[in-house]
Amino acid sequence: MKVNPFVAIPNPFRQSIVKDAWESLQDVPEIHAQAFDTCCRAFENVRTSKHCDSVLLHGGAGSGKTHLLSRLQRHWTTSQAQGASNEIGRCVFLYCRLQTSPHRLWQHLRKTFVEDLLHRFPDGTTQLQRLVACRFAEGDRNKRRPAAKWLKWMTNPANRDHGGWKRILLPWLEREARIGYSLQRVLYHLITGHHVLEAGAWLKGEDRCLMKP
Repeated sequence: MKVNPFVAIPNPFRQSIVKDAWESLQDVPEIHAQAFDTCCRAFENVRTSKHCDSVLLHGGAGSGKTHLLSRLQRHWTTSQAQGASNEIGRCVFLYCRLQTSPHRLWQHLRKTFVEDLLHRFPDGTTQLQRLVACRFAEGDRNKRRPAAKWLKWMTNPANRDHGGWKRILLPWLEREARIGYSLQRVLYHLITGHHVLEAGAWLKGEDRCLMKP
């Protein structure tokens, strides 16, 4: 009896449409490799030049655009480079499918932006927490605590009610982010893991209820 050598290999084309760039998919790196490299070069250009750049991906339905974005998402947020202590939080991945009515466009963009910012990775951290850990590390003049250590301390349940949060985080949000009082408190809750559902709903524009830290 002949055994098919490919029977144990998952079929990467079983799904004809990828609905979300955050999906975990079987991938064939050789497919759209040139487009992938182009996007990576544009990203590195932004990092090194400190100037904006853009790439236009176009193709028919089912040609692999979202699949490619999913590959880029994994590369930028969960690759070995992202795991390095000096790279955590330097990339924030946002994906928005513009399938909404014109009068709801702003609300749709806001909701999608917040949902991606609060996307939780397998290690339990969110993009927002990674971003803040990166900024804290950049502001550490003595370079004693890299982003990975800030992130570990930040997400440790034992530190959730640490008194240092109000002494460090709230003044930092006011000084560096230059945002209003209400938004400061909402981000404070989301970063420290307090009232996450309520704060997330407020940030998405779904709920105006605000809790004090």
